[in-house]
Amino acid sequence: AESKGIIGIGSPRASLEANFALRTLVGAERFFSGMSDEEHRLVALILAVLREGPARAASLRDASQADAALVLGEDLTQTAPLLALTLRQLVHRKAARIAAEVRIPVWNAAGIREVVQQEKERLFIATPYATKLDDVALKSLRAAPDELARFGFAVANFLNPHVPAPPDLSAELREVAGEVGRALKDAQRPLIVSGTSCGSESLIQAAANIAWALNAQGKNA
Repeated sequence: AESKGIIGIGSPRASLEANFALRTLVGAERFFSGMSDEEHRLVALILAVLREGPARAASLRDASQADAALVLGEDLTQTAPLLALTLRQLVHRKAARIAAEVRIPVWNAAGIREVVQQEKERLFIATPYATKLDDVALKSLRAAPDELARFGFAVANFLNPHVPAPPDLSAELREVAGEVGRALKDAQRPLIVSGTSCGSESLIQAAANIAWALNAQGKNA
């Protein structure tokens, strides 16, 4: 039976089952999901992007097999720590493979660290501020959310000229967009990561356009 006179405040970080149990306990009219209306709108947009395709949601296993990744607007160490760990391990696995090829023993931590510095996986991070994942990224980019969205559309335009190019983009961002676009285009299993942290609908749409442009070229983005 529903409990009268109390409200329930859930959380997007809690499990689906826990939120459902709380909602059942207090009733739908007295349950709050823990998300603002704006965040709920952005989450609905992300669900629509994934449902309408062609890009699909990646599992952690999919992410572990990626050979190029762009993180657009998200500090994964705060919002998706398991995914952050997966991407960090991706980079270290590449270094371990190369270390084995040049016969650096596993106990030689200094040697393997040198390989990590010189042979990083194609991981690109574009966020408003520095993150704890930057140390394993091939390149990190700092910009405000609106500029990150424009950067994302520039990457999508590089992959698909039918996507309008953002006007007045700096030469630096255009150059990085081309580098990221080439890396994603050359990959067999490219991964695009985005979310609601920047509160930007344009940024989510830019990420979707990148993934869709890759899928149009036969990539399983």
